[in-house]
Amino acid sequence: YVGKLEDEISKLPADDEFLGSVIQHDMINYLTIAQGFLEIGEDSGNSSYLERAEAAARKVSRNIEEYKILSKPFKPEKILVGGLLYDSALDVIGIYGDNYTEYILHLEPVKVVADRGLGLVFDNLYSNSLKHSEKPLKIVTRVKEEKEAVIEIMDNGKGIPDEEKSEMFNRPGRGMYITKKLIEERYGGTIEVSDRFPGKSEKGTKFTLRLPKG
Repeated sequence: YVGKLEDEISKLPADDEFLGSVIQHDMINYLTIAQGFLEIGEDSGNSSYLERAEAAARKVSRNIEEYKILSKPFKPEKILVGGLLYDSALDVIGIYGDNYTEYILHLEPVKVVADRGLGLVFDNLYSNSLKHSEKPLKIVTRVKEEKEAVIEIMDNGKGIPDEEKSEMFNRPGRGMYITKKLIEERYGGTIEVSDRFPGKSEKGTKFTLRLPKG
């Protein structure tokens, strides 16, 4: 199955300046993770590694379809954003998470004008929390309806220093750069990063996305 996914990635449309090669490179990395977990699980008989391998492969399979959507002109749909958030959290936390990770979803039934490529944005945000945080980690996701759809993803990790907040979206070829480009240029929304508790950068991070309602 891993070999089949790798073959699918090799057949994806050529990169353009907007997406760059980082998304395909990221998918290859997750396939490597899946293969590693699979081998450990088979050798040790530990089913938790097999479950993590399954989550990594499932994420790659979903990302392939999202990439195909993003490589085409935007065709807006009315999408229940909570479903995309749930799928992303299930896969990303299934890979990185363990008994020390807790995630809480507060999802109002809000639709946004987007496409299913939006799932890659949520993958990047969840991955950012999990890769750069210490245990035990709690991730809280909240969707609420105002003039726009508001999505908040908060964690209790080690936070982001103030001097890095303004730069994290401005590094071409990095996940957060692509996240901001997609939110602003494809979906007509905004994304901000702040402290989970104002003035206490070491107490966790909060991402706030605003998207047009469907």
